[in-house]
Amino acid sequence: MDEKRRKRRSELEDHFTLKLVSKPDKGQDPEIEIYVNDVSENGVGFHCEKELLIGDCYMGKITLWTKQSVDVFLKIVRCNKREDGFYECGSIFFGIEDRESMRIKIYQMLEDRDKEE
Repeated sequence: MDEKRRKRRSELEDHFTLKLVSKPDKGQDPEIEIYVNDVSENGVGFHCEKELLIGDCYMGKITLWTKQSVDVFLKIVRCNKREDGFYECGSIFFGIEDRESMRIKIYQMLEDRDKEE
């Protein structure tokens, strides 16, 4: 997969339900269970069982490495079917508070420091 994010990704294992906040199309699920792969200051990479439409917006609650839950709004920017039948998706944050984005950045700085030691 080609790297598209401007900010560095950090692995994070989490799963939660996203709720559709944009207008649903016919047959579109209003809720979807996702499995988080990684997080950056700009967004979340995840996989799920259903195809999501590019441009759709969802809300959910992600649990960061510190075990703090953060309300997030995500806009789908990528969704590709994998060989195992799951869909690999990329999303960007919108409406995220600066302090939540800063938590991710601080974690990554500490992660980098630990790797150097």
